[in-house]
Amino acid sequence: MYKIFFYSLILSLLTQCSPKHITIKNDFVSLFQSNSNNADLGKLNSIKWDRLYILSPYVQINNLDSVLINAKSTINESGITIKDDIIEIIIMNGNNIVASFEVKRNIIDTNLPTNGYPIYFQPTQTLVYRKKSVNNTYIITDYK
Repeated sequence: MYKIFFYSLILSLLTQCSPKHITIKNDFVSLFQSNSNNADLGKLNSIKWDRLYILSPYVQINNLDSVLINAKSTINESGITIKDDIIEIIIMNGNNIVASFEVKRNIIDTNLPTNGYPIYFQPTQTLVYRKKSVNNTYIITDYK
């Protein structure tokens, strides 16, 4: 009985991580791997989207805007409201989530002021970053 439950749990966890989301996550991370210090969000063109949210640790659920409120269950599942080792990326088209993934903060982090609010960007924007020399973390410092 326990084996069936255990295997069912593992199977459900594995199916939640779709290959599409992994590809989009890899595309997002690769935006930071150039020497330009600019991550052009317009290059995320494998999916149709109009808003990309970055949720920093301890984001407050009651600070979600009217569009992101549709992603409330996704945000709760990620644990971003209580974890401090990840940032959550949610990509939406209209009111629909087209991708959602976590990025470890030792890979990409942000020092943009959030005050517990998610930050959103559009495909026409560029994230400005610097590479931290100590552990090679990409730090988002600004946007344009």
